[in-house]
Order: sequence, then structure tokens, then C-alpha cells
Amino acid sequence: MSCQQAVIGTALFLSLIIIGSTGVRQEYMDDEEEFVTKILHNVSNIIKARILDEFVVQNVTFGLSIGFAELKTGSIGKLSSLVLRDVHQLTVTQSNSVKLYQFDLDLGLSDFRISAEVLYKIEELLAGSTLIEMLTTEDAVRLVGGVRIHLASGRCRAYLDNASIVELGSVKINLTPMTIVNSLLTYLAEGLTNHFSPTIIPYINYAIPTYIVRFNIPTVFSEVICSALKK
Repeated sequence: MSCQQAVIGTALFLSLIIIGSTGVRQEYMDDEEEFVTKILHNVSNIIKARILDEFVVQNVTFGLSIGFAELKTGSIGKLSSLVLRDVHQLTVTQSNSVKLYQFDLDLGLSDFRISAEVLYKIEELLAGSTLIEMLTTEDAVRLVGGVRIHLASGRCRAYLDNASIVELGSVKINLTPMTIVNSLLTYLAEGLTNHFSPTIIPYINYAIPTYIVRFNIPTVFSEVICSALKK
């Protein structure tokens, strides 16, 4: 499983968000960090209750110039370990009929991990399978969007205008069983991932909109965020 797939999956499922306030006006929240932290706590509980803590990926093949790697089955988590990295903007606009929350936040996972069973072949030199685990606690994703609530009916819809990777941080990779070959692959994979991660971030961000549609992220995102706001 590539670091790109991992962070995309994570970026797409990083739930976040929003606020509250009251005639027609726009306000900037004074206690925005405290409010967002409370909402993220609600989101985390909803993720656990709905068994959404892991993002499952399977049957993905990565073609390489010197071979290939095939992901048989894998998971990305823990999505309930949401943390607030930074608040760029958090506002609310209210009319007589609609309340609109707008957010621009950096979020991360305090316990970001990827585990997968991978088949690989490198030229005629190496071939086999391994269990891979990737860990990092320094990830950050910037999410921009809003939540629209119709006051009369209570109907709620959350949406994302933009989702992008800000930081990948240092990645720790473990391969099992711990053989001589896996020790070598661990060293190479960890070194290459950490070295090239800043370079691949723009390519990941370019691909994110496609994955948002493919995995029906808007629907799940809206359901989770709107539920969190009601708690």
C-alpha cells in the first residue's frame, strides 16, 4: 500500500468542524478552538458508534518500473483519533430561515495507522508477501467547507469546498515477519517515503476530488457532521 493511498483515504475521512450563533449577520467565534474541539469529540464518538474507525481498501495494484506491488486487503485508521491542528477561520451567518456555518481548519489523527497485506515482485530479485504497518502522529489535512441548517425544518447539510494535505510528517514502517528481506525493504520503504513525501503531496491533493466522489464521501461527511452538531 502506498503512502499516497493511505493519506488520501485518511484525508477524505478526516471529519471536523463547526459552531453556533444568532437577525442577518456574520460573526467570528471567540472560543472557536474550544467549540471545534467539542464537536470533534462528538464526531469521534459517532465514528466509533457507527464502526467507521477504519477505512478499508483492497485489491489495488501499483505498477513500478522495476516490478509491482499488490494490496490484497488493508485498513486506514484510527479515524476516531481526530485532533485539531489549527483554526484558520470559523464564522456563522444567520437569517430568519437559515443558519450557515463556514470553516477553514487543519485537522489530524493522533493515532494514524495503516495496515495491509501486500504481494510484491522486484525484477527477478525479490518476490513474496508481507504484512505492512505504517504509523505517524504528525499528519495534517486542511478542510474548507460549511454546514447549512434550515431553522424551520431542522434539515442539515454539511459540505466540503476543498480538502488538501498540509503535512505528512515522519512515517514509521514495520514489515512482518521480520526476515532479512523485510528488514531491507523496511529500511528502503521508510527512507523513500519520508524523503519524497513533500514531493508527492501536490499529486495527492490533485487526486483527492476524484476519491471524494468514488467513495461517496459527501454523504457520509454530511451525516456525521450534522449528527455531531445536534449533540
